[in-house]
Amino acid sequence: MEKSSDDSADVSTPGRARRGVLIAAVLGLTACLSDRPDAPEEPAGAQKILEKSAQTDTAPVLSRTRGISEDATMLWFSGTMGSGAPGPSTYWIDARIEVDDAQARQWRSLCDGVGEASVPDIVPELADALDGEQLIECPALAAELGDGRWEQRAWLSAEDPVVVLTLLGDG
Repeated sequence: MEKSSDDSADVSTPGRARRGVLIAAVLGLTACLSDRPDAPEEPAGAQKILEKSAQTDTAPVLSRTRGISEDATMLWFSGTMGSGAPGPSTYWIDARIEVDDAQARQWRSLCDGVGEASVPDIVPELADALDGEQLIECPALAAELGDGRWEQRAWLSAEDPVVVLTLLGDG
């Protein structure tokens, strides 16, 4: 039996098809990788990297918030969110803010009935300074103190005129 030239083409077609699929897959993957956004998203495993020791200067916190008196007493730490990936940095500030009693009463009125005591998500260096204070997270207070550029979370002491504020933003 003689093979026609058409039969030999049929024998090699599966190999060509596999190569074609492989080439298409490589080209598709390359296209996906080249269309990545310029700024990578913060990976889920990003951790706070402490870059400043204990600070008491109120200006950096006041410039990123609103409604906090210049007479407030602060202890804060800051740094960047780290993942080891290159790219733009996301900055954070964790602060313990002590205000006068009148301000604390006003802020407590925003937080009435919000919830139970909880532990703020702050660096251990600031947590040590809280000395076991009972704090209640208050989204309404965070919104009140927000400047619209930084993401905030706020916890208010149930007894003392103290707020713990966390800030996350781009500088």
